Amino acid sequence: MRYMQVKEAFQYPDRVVEKGEILGVESESTSGLVFILDGALKCRSVHLSHLEEIDLGKLVEDLRVAQDDEKRAVAAADRLEDNVIQLQRENKRLMDEVDEARKANKVMLPREVAEALDFFKNEGVDADAVMRWVECNADGKNIDIIKRFIRHGKGYDIARAFVNGYTVEHPEIDREQQLRLDVRQLMDSWDGRRKRELVENVDELLTDYFKEIST
Repeated sequence: MRYMQVKEAFQYPDRVVEKGEILGVESESTSGLVFILDGALKCRSVHLSHLEEIDLGKLVEDLRVAQDDEKRAVAAADRLEDNVIQLQRENKRLMDEVDEARKANKVMLPREVAEALDFFKNEGVDADAVMRWVECNADGKNIDIIKRFIRHGKGYDIARAFVNGYTVEHPEIDREQQLRLDVRQLMDSWDGRRKRELVENVDELLTDYFKEIST
């Protein structure tokens, strides 16, 4: 048995025989026909005009080149994967450095200013919009807090806070100052209707305060 390949695609009665198909044929031919011993047309006959001898040397060389190409492709893919992993690590390192730098540059703000900025950021309002409202002297609880802060020469701190983030000051205050803050918070949150509830809450704060200072 010898092996030959199909020169050009041709139509067999029940199928198309594709170019390059390799067939094992009998060593001897009769009237230009060869009997197929191995391959897609096994146990059938094909005219020799459809076939050509296989150059085994070239076939082996083609297989070797194909294997080398596959090895190079696999090696290139491995190098690419290693590069991607390295880039991911480098990106994470840089992002960590940026986060650390931002943490180091965070602005310390009074609680009411920080809460006002929280409000604007949660509403999707950026620093430019806040500054425009300040320049236009817009009204509102949170913008008024920002304006008072800026009037004390803290405009740059507001801009930095939007970029680098901010933390809340925790100043040491005495019990009387805390009482004032608590009462103010109650007044700010009062809806103007449930006056009795407001009075009861203030009364409770005052009672606790006087108990503390009397001991």
